[in-house]
Amino acid sequence: NGDMRTVHRQMKDVANIINSVYSPLNIFIALVGVVVWSEQDEIPLEENGDRTLTNFLQYRKTRLLAEIKNDNAQLLTRQKFQDGVVGKALKGPICTYEFSGGVS
Repeated sequence: NGDMRTVHRQMKDVANIINSVYSPLNIFIALVGVVVWSEQDEIPLEENGDRTLTNFLQYRKTRLLAEIKNDNAQLLTRQKFQDGVVGKALKGPICTYEFSGGVS
C-alpha cells in the first residue's frame, strides 16, 4: 500500500537525520524496524505523557523486543499530551535495557 511505503520512507529519513546528528560523536543510529498499529492501539494512549511512556516501555519489554531486537524504540503518535509536552523519555536510564524508549 502506498501509505505504508510513505511511512517507511519517512521513518528511514528520520533515522538518517538522527544518525547525521550523532555520528560525529561516534554514535550510529540504524532503523531496524517499523511497526504500524493500523487496527488498534497496542497500549493505552493518554494525555498524561508519563503514563503513555510507562505503557510504551512495558509494551517494548513484553512484546516488541520479541518481534524486533532493538536498543531503543520510539512511539510516534498524534496523541496530544498535557501542558504542551511534545515528547517524553526518561533522562539517564535511556541507556539501560528496560528504559530505552520514548514517546512523542
